[in-house]
Amino acid sequence: MVLMVALDEDDWLLVRIVYFFLSSIAIIALVSNSLLLYTSIVTKNLRSTCNILIGCCALFDMCLNIGELVQFPQVLFQFYIDSYVCSAIQVHLTGIAIYCSYTPYLMYKYFIHQPVICTVTSVFHGDAAQLWSYAVNSANLLSLIVYILGWLAIRRSQTGESERE
Repeated sequence: MVLMVALDEDDWLLVRIVYFFLSSIAIIALVSNSLLLYTSIVTKNLRSTCNILIGCCALFDMCLNIGELVQFPQVLFQFYIDSYVCSAIQVHLTGIAIYCSYTPYLMYKYFIHQPVICTVTSVFHGDAAQLWSYAVNSANLLSLIVYILGWLAIRRSQTGESERE
């Protein structure tokens, strides 16, 4: 594994060129999504549920693109972040990693060598199929709850606007 600290000047130049390309795309996306979000907020005709969801998508896309620009001082000025701060910034990824690593864990722990018809659930043997379905259904239920709460919030805001008119 090559650490950024151990790079020579030619390697740093290559890193900066690639970073310039990626950050240019991120800046264009930030500007475009900012305009889309601003237009969605300011224009009263764009207050439908679909347009509110498009505005939310633009907002979250902006958050994603800002993440690309966090490396700006690191790449251009060889400025380093403390490893604790870097870990704190990325702690949300552990939830994703834990969920994604649960599937191979179940496949390995409950593995039985046997001929199967290859489907999504055929890789899980014994109790693993039931445990995996619990995990998937829990994730889907959590997503459904978040979407329903978002839909209710949008509907409530639209009801309040129609009563004011």
